[in-house]
Parts: sequence; C-alpha cells; structure tokens
Amino acid sequence: MTFAPITDFGDAPLVEYPSPWNYRLIGVAVPEMHAALVTLLESRPYAVRPGNQSRTGRYCSIDVELVVNSDEDRHELFARFKAHPAFVYVL
Repeated sequence: MTFAPITDFGDAPLVEYPSPWNYRLIGVAVPEMHAALVTLLESRPYAVRPGNQSRTGRYCSIDVELVVNSDEDRHELFARFKAHPAFVYVL
C-alpha cells in the first residue's frame, strides 16, 4: 500500500472567521491548566470541558473552545499554549 504525500491533498481547509475553535491541552495537573487559561486568555470568553486521564495517571487533558478571529489569532493562541509550562502537549 502506498500513501500520497501530504502536499498532494491540496491546500489547507478554508476557515471562515470568526469561528469556534477547539484546543486539547494536555498537562500534569488540571488546576494549573485552569490557572494558565485565566492568565493566557484574560477576559476572552471560553468554555472548558474535562478531557481524559492517562492510564498511569501522569497526564490529564482539558478541551478548550473559544472563538478565533483569524489564522493569526488561531496560531498565536496555539503558540501561547505551547509555550506555557502548565501544558505538555497542545492539539
């Protein structure tokens, strides 16, 4: 079986802004992740849903939904989350 390179699937999907967007944030402690959201998102409205916990209990996740206003805004939020020590992975 052969697979086409990613570039053969065409351009990135067209997203109309403003648009709701979800991030899955993975860290080691939910309270620290919630505190980081308050700091990073300031007065921006968002919703948080509990995610999963790893089998060993070392990692946990939360799902964050908020409205993004542009590609730049979406990428900037991703970079902010990724740079914060409360988050180990950002999806």
